Amino acid sequence: MRIIFVNLHENGFFVRTLANMLTFKRAITKHAFILKWLLENDIEVLNYITPGCSGLPTKFLRDLARNAFTQKWISKFVLRRNKFPARRIKMITDCSGIEKDDIVIYYGTFDDSQFETINKVKGIKIVDQIHFYGDKDKAEIMRDKDIRYYMYEVDLRKYSKLFQKNYSWFDGKYIERPYAFEDRFINKKPLNFRKNKAVAMGTLTKCLLSEFIETYDTEYYQPHRKMIMDHASEMEEYIDSYISEFQEIPRKQILKTDFIAVKIYKKFYNAFNAGKQKQYFSFNMVDKYNEYKMFICPEDVNGSYGIGTIEGMACGCAMIGWDYGAFEDMGMVAGKHYISYNGTIEDLKEKIKYYQMEEHQEELERIARIGCEYVRNNYSQEKVAERYYNNLKAIHDNQI
Repeated sequence: MRIIFVNLHENGFFVRTLANMLTFKRAITKHAFILKWLLENDIEVLNYITPGCSGLPTKFLRDLARNAFTQKWISKFVLRRNKFPARRIKMITDCSGIEKDDIVIYYGTFDDSQFETINKVKGIKIVDQIHFYGDKDKAEIMRDKDIRYYMYEVDLRKYSKLFQKNYSWFDGKYIERPYAFEDRFINKKPLNFRKNKAVAMGTLTKCLLSEFIETYDTEYYQPHRKMIMDHASEMEEYIDSYISEFQEIPRKQILKTDFIAVKIYKKFYNAFNAGKQKQYFSFNMVDKYNEYKMFICPEDVNGSYGIGTIEGMACGCAMIGWDYGAFEDMGMVAGKHYISYNGTIEDLKEKIKYYQMEEHQEELERIARIGCEYVRNNYSQEKVAERYYNNLKAIHDNQI
């Protein structure tokens, strides 16, 4: 079975891309462990480079690099810099080399070059919807493309209003692709030596599309994170918040009336400064989780939990989660594996206050311990990567 990733070298979930390197940006390679596991287990992995592939900053650089020769060179360079054996990942630039039983994985978050040849591809097409936005334009790009499966942390059909609205045509199947914690996230401090408060984690991102705002009545993907920020002063006894805006340095707005030189300056400014999250990564997250008895990493409006949810639980911190069904889908039980609340600031305060009481410390310790054990047994990178491969193998063998 061959697994083909589309424009792998431009996928920031697997590698620190050339654009990241040129702009000195950190890459949040949440799926790098999957690629590492596949290669370590001698699974045949290919990188299909589409004709329009180029994720470089500024249109000038993108146009220069938009050819097969340059992209092959960039692919080899990027993979080697990310310590992946480039020789083990075959590159193809012609989709005619893709067979009908190949697994071909697209990423719905990225630009349209991912899908420019999808109608010609003969393989089994899967879209990973990580950081799903749900806008109609992207849905229409994917429509009538013979996409048979989609991957995500949760079932978007159940939890996303925009998926229900804009992907009503999709009759394929959902394949769970959960987050996993890195080995560095460990439980290294007994609960009774930790602060008797909750720590709030996560970044806050916006969507200014009118369709999104009308659907969710907010411009924020994580409204519960915004809720905690807005009530920070009244929650001081209960929560220490490390939630911060993704755009810590505001992007410069490019206006039609700007001179060409000004537009170029603004584009380079945004490329080098937007989304660096220096504040959010200024502290050690493992130490921070181990500093507190409880934590909350609020979910997004499309139903996905944050990767911090898995990381915090792996550190032996009791997770506080919105009671909406996704954690039960993951096999967790409220009051056993995690602390549930109804999504309001009032209920969040009451739940934390309850577990801060001396008479409930034993109950809190039990939830933290059972939750930690469950996550460590089911959401390590090894377990998640193996499950990922087994899901693809089942698809290939027509078992799903």
